[in-house]
Amino acid sequence: RCLIPKVVCALEGGYVRSVLCKCVETVLSALLDSESEVKCKQELQTFYKKLGEMDMLDCIDPSASKSIMETIKAHSPYWECLHSPEE
Repeated sequence: RCLIPKVVCALEGGYVRSVLCKCVETVLSALLDSESEVKCKQELQTFYKKLGEMDMLDCIDPSASKSIMETIKAHSPYWECLHSPEE
């Protein structure tokens, strides 16, 4: 019987060999860190305070913004840290 759930990770974006190893290492570290969810919430709170009334998605390409919002919507039921600050 397997006590560890199976996880699949897909890194999306430009694949620059010089940074790919660090990206994989960072993802695995976050998955293995028992404090990861707490850290995520703290980082988001700090980010939202700095952002103020600005919407970060207004600062990037509209197509990228749309993709980000669709991804957040799809994953938010499973990741509490993706919920908006009002939730």
